[in-house]
Amino acid sequence: MSPTKKPPRRRSESSEPTHGSVEPLFPKPEYVLPDLPRDISTISDGDLMQGFTDFVGWQNYAAAMLVTCEVAEHEADNKLKYVEAQKMMAHWGSKDTVTKIKGEVSQDPEVERARTEALQAYAERKYTKMIYENCERSAQLLSRELSRRIGRDGTERRQQRWTP
Repeated sequence: MSPTKKPPRRRSESSEPTHGSVEPLFPKPEYVLPDLPRDISTISDGDLMQGFTDFVGWQNYAAAMLVTCEVAEHEADNKLKYVEAQKMMAHWGSKDTVTKIKGEVSQDPEVERARTEALQAYAERKYTKMIYENCERSAQLLSRELSRRIGRDGTERRQQRWTP
């Protein structure tokens, strides 16, 4: 493993889940996500290949981030369940109804924080998935244009061999 890439951090040994305990395996590209031209057939072969390379680099990064976000979301959901269960157990001896206890637990500040963290993790995963899917579609479009040009070039070269 290269010195710039860090292995994923292991889960802590405590009984409480940790949020965001995995780092991405791919570093963020050092270039901005490129825009696709309106008419892809007008760009040069070199620019087309560079765009394809850029989108694949971003797609690799987004895929690694998506996995990281999925793990973080799972951990946040588990933390929410853990905190809710702890609060339920703290109220269990009372003569209140389960419905009343659940209502009180749901308004507890610690439960609200855990719920907010779970929602943030969900939103981050959804946003990262959108970036990944956008990069995937863009890379596929560029790949199709590359294939179209390669297929066209073969026919044109064969025709040029036989014309004076």
